[in-house]
Amino acid sequence: LAAALAYLLITQRDAVGLMTFDTAVRARIDPAASELNFQQITQSLADWQPGEETSLASVFSQMIPLLKRRSLVILISDFFVAFPPLTEALQQLQHARHEVVLFQVVAPEEEDFPFNKPTQFRSLERDRHRILVDPHRLRQTYLQQYREFIDRLGRTCGNAGVDYLKLTTDEPYHTALGAYLDSRTRRLGKR
Repeated sequence: LAAALAYLLITQRDAVGLMTFDTAVRARIDPAASELNFQQITQSLADWQPGEETSLASVFSQMIPLLKRRSLVILISDFFVAFPPLTEALQQLQHARHEVVLFQVVAPEEEDFPFNKPTQFRSLERDRHRILVDPHRLRQTYLQQYREFIDRLGRTCGNAGVDYLKLTTDEPYHTALGAYLDSRTRRLGKR
């Protein structure tokens, strides 16, 4: 998704940069509208390994000063974070006059919780964090909390004037991305 967005923007001669992060900014490529920059972005994405759990509040306080001019900031994450730091981060970006788009990427299993046998879940960010659960006892509570979280994330973005799109890993990203870009173009054309 990040590489596709970078390619689309660079072919429009827009400058594109990249920052990858977990608890801190791990890689940074300054914006440029060149093929070499695109190659650096795709190489950085290919080399990226998941790190520790993301701490948006501390990372954004590091990232925002690095954005030298008003920018379109595209955030790609699962956004499974506490809302106060996320809301604060979005407000900081808005205050700095950046336009913000959130792409939330989730697995289909997170959406429907299809498990019916005892299942071990493990954290991608914390290697040793594993838990064995009975999905029958957990399913209803999980789905209710997940839907409440998704609704709140959508409201938080809407209240902050931030575009929000949820993508699932089992759907071709280009379909959802194309629909979003089309609706965005029509919406911006009406201004």
